[in-house]
Amino acid sequence: MTIGNPYQKALRRLLIDMHIPDWDEKFLQKFDPARMANEAIASGANGVMIYFQSHVGLCNWPTKSGVQHKSFAGSDPMAILVGTLKQADIGVCAYYSTMFNTWASNAHPDWKIKPATPPTMGPLPMSRYGLCCPNHPKYRAFVREQATEIATNYPIDTFFFDMMWWPAICLCDHCQSRCKSETGTAIPMIIDWNDPAWCAFQQARENWITEFATELKELVHKVRPGTSVYHNFALAMSNWSKGVSFASVQGHDFLGGDFYGGRDEQLVISKLMLNLSPGRPTEFMTTIARNLVDHEQLQSEDTLKTQVFGAIGASSAFLMIAAVDPDGQNNPEMLERSHRVFEQTKLFEPFIGGQPIEDIGVYFSDDSKMNFADNGTPLTDMDCGAGTDYPHFEAIKGACNKLSAAHLPFGVLTRQKLDTLDQYKVIVLPNVLRMDEVEIDAFRRYVNRGGNLYASRLTSLNMTHGTRNPDFALADVFGCHFTSEANSRLVYCRPASDLVHQSLAPERFLGHRNAPRAMMGAVRMQNGTADILANLSLPYGYPHDGTTTDQNWSSIHSDPPWEHLSEPSIVTHKYGKGRVVFCAVDIEAGQSDGCTNLFLGLVGHLLDQPTSFVVKTHPAVWINAFWQPENDRVTLNFLNYQLETPIIPLHDISFELAPPAGKRFVALHRAPDMEPLPFELQPDGRLSAILPKLEDFSMLIAEVKT
Repeated sequence: MTIGNPYQKALRRLLIDMHIPDWDEKFLQKFDPARMANEAIASGANGVMIYFQSHVGLCNWPTKSGVQHKSFAGSDPMAILVGTLKQADIGVCAYYSTMFNTWASNAHPDWKIKPATPPTMGPLPMSRYGLCCPNHPKYRAFVREQATEIATNYPIDTFFFDMMWWPAICLCDHCQSRCKSETGTAIPMIIDWNDPAWCAFQQARENWITEFATELKELVHKVRPGTSVYHNFALAMSNWSKGVSFASVQGHDFLGGDFYGGRDEQLVISKLMLNLSPGRPTEFMTTIARNLVDHEQLQSEDTLKTQVFGAIGASSAFLMIAAVDPDGQNNPEMLERSHRVFEQTKLFEPFIGGQPIEDIGVYFSDDSKMNFADNGTPLTDMDCGAGTDYPHFEAIKGACNKLSAAHLPFGVLTRQKLDTLDQYKVIVLPNVLRMDEVEIDAFRRYVNRGGNLYASRLTSLNMTHGTRNPDFALADVFGCHFTSEANSRLVYCRPASDLVHQSLAPERFLGHRNAPRAMMGAVRMQNGTADILANLSLPYGYPHDGTTTDQNWSSIHSDPPWEHLSEPSIVTHKYGKGRVVFCAVDIEAGQSDGCTNLFLGLVGHLLDQPTSFVVKTHPAVWINAFWQPENDRVTLNFLNYQLETPIIPLHDISFELAPPAGKRFVALHRAPDMEPLPFELQPDGRLSAILPKLEDFSMLIAEVKT
């Protein structure tokens, strides 16, 4: 359910970013809270997040539990800042940094995490951050006391807790004790995803983060009823090391976070949050500067505008992060750039919202944010960075990019949506590395009831508790059986059906590489009761790579197909009332035209019916549609997300749109001025029309009646 306080209703948001220490008396000396509030209002934002505290750990309010920033001694700038914003009807969100607290770490050394290996987070200078363990009871009590002070004394609408994740694997006494108590063993010192003890420890780490997030949400709700709470969801797609599970959404009233991964990341996270968030709108935030560590160089206005329209098109709010100078003043161009962008995007706000129209669901497995290639790595040697460096995400990202470029109606779903599988015509299981019995049963029943499933590579072979099955757990659904993992540099899919032949033509084979660290790869399988769509071909000398002293290769640069087996590489199978395509290679992760064409061909084979919308335009265009039953309308959003700016306009985009059940289209308009557009109705009720010109963003409103 969506919470309706002023901040959560705001779609244009600004964060006044202020991680400033106080050892120089000039730091924050020019910070004027009234001026800062008025400059934030002038930025065009209708929701503002303000720093009550920062990673530095100093408090910007007269605190009883911590230490106030020296520049604010004897004053309460937060009261002025909050009051000025509230008088202007601006939604206010309080910022508080958890875990990253340099003051607390220095003042209470026993609160520090004890990292198994030095923490890393992209380009951030980690030596500056004091890191506290959320399992230390005194640190936890301190955070509760500070949050209580803020929520009690200031009329905020929303509370944002940053850095709600593990900076590293913590080996402190409190973590050791909890692990022993809850799993029965000490913290394992070797990564092994086939070891139940290791899997239980990782599950415990995720549970501890979810527990802390939920505890803080419940505290704020109790102290100031009606206040919404969320935590930084930025690392939800990152690998296992940060411990942010999708189950942690129970600690949020809505989802949001700061993201810096470009177009690919925005595509996937926007789809993920849309279906996972407890409330809407979700929030996409990023810096006006090029990134977090670049204080002066800014993103271009065109790039910022495209990102904001990306959020609008996904019915999300957008938050711009503007870092203040150390003396406490804003960079004027940051806020002026924000204003110019928001002036263009705010016109579409009255039309956003609704139920996303999605025919295809791409499954994001919370338990597959890992890599079996890490097995055997000591904790002391691990990289605990925040990357999406795991095979399942390569397959998710590839699937989403391919479906988006083909303008197919798709969304991203998680185990939290297992009870809604039937709303999807096709579900994609992209190299799901670990599953449990609940998921396996849900997908088996989905297909049996008439659902259509695409699955690849290791899907259903490994269980979340640490065991590896001798065969696919869904072998009865797939109609084939696992025999081994392919262990050469590449393998080939050889067409054995018109579907695969036509999808690949004029190419003869689809070559698929085993990428370093198993980021892409293949399995070997034996057919059961399925129909073979493609067979396996191997290079000369398989499985050897070849050297100067052997004869295990046929061409010095490449590995052409040579041995043509009857063994299948792609099969299709009927199970119950539904159908399945299983692919031994994760072609959705591949970047060649052959991988794209074959993946889309296989998904199209499973659809075997018109999609909810069909759009013919450039692959860079993102399409999102929403059904708004309370307004009797469907919104269809077109975003021209070209990577190079200025954006080149596109012309004469033809499209079709299916009516909601029991409805008929009666009008088509172009927001925001509601200019009418001509359209035709097909015999089946589908609307057919042309968008004459797409510059950066267009939103069409299709009205319906019963």
